[in-house]
Amino acid sequence: MRRSVEALVIAARTEAPVMLLAEVGTEVNHLARFVHDNSERRGQPFLALSCPSATALPGALLQGAGTLFLDEVGELVPGLQTKLAHLLETPSAQASKSRLISTTKHDIFEAVRKGNFRNDLFFRLNVVEIRVPPLRERRADILPLTRELVASLSVDLGRRVPSISDEAASLLQQHAWPGNFRELKNVIERALLIWPGDVLEPEAFTEIKTADTFRRPRVGDNVTLQDLEREHILRIMTRVGDRKSAAAILGIAETTLWRRRKLYDRAGKTDHGSVKPG
Repeated sequence: MRRSVEALVIAARTEAPVMLLAEVGTEVNHLARFVHDNSERRGQPFLALSCPSATALPGALLQGAGTLFLDEVGELVPGLQTKLAHLLETPSAQASKSRLISTTKHDIFEAVRKGNFRNDLFFRLNVVEIRVPPLRERRADILPLTRELVASLSVDLGRRVPSISDEAASLLQQHAWPGNFRELKNVIERALLIWPGDVLEPEAFTEIKTADTFRRPRVGDNVTLQDLEREHILRIMTRVGDRKSAAAILGIAETTLWRRRKLYDRAGKTDHGSVKPG
């Protein structure tokens, strides 16, 4: 994620169109706004267009509107694809057109190959391509994002900002987050609404606790030693974040830890069916 943000900072200093490749629920709207706020157009409007429901292009597109964010551009209907491509090709409009940032969760490369998305429009929008990793690949981001959301949402809800217990933090870090940032935000908001205490405990996140904690193998369960070993390694890797530190805690060599993870990968074992250990 750090590399993605660094690329966004560099892109913000230019006028080049940016395309964000991300899964559903990733915070692409915040990242698009980040580019706008760090560009020369920061004092101009930031317009967002939901492409799946769009029936027309904003009239401000060629009126120096600052930045136009094309959300889910891969779902723009063919007629609007053609219109946008023609507008971007108009020489007289180049000096006044909005800066374009687009995002798509679909395989737009496949859409171009199949002719479902105009290749000329794709190449105009995809000048700077930045992949936004899903939350499950950014375990180190989960707690900082959680704390930011707890603080901001508490203010919105008019309640005291609670702290987060170590047990709750561990629970949040271990969750697979298939819904990415959007799921995290919804979970935090729900917890703030139902939990009255000044410390958020695991019980505040009942949907995660039910989905994750009770399905994880524990000592005494009818599970194999390999399942317990994998679970322990996963928890340590989630907590410390790097292989060297994890190997030191586990009391094994880095190469041994690497082989263990490869063994689990080959066996097809994943965290909640979607996330491989470490």
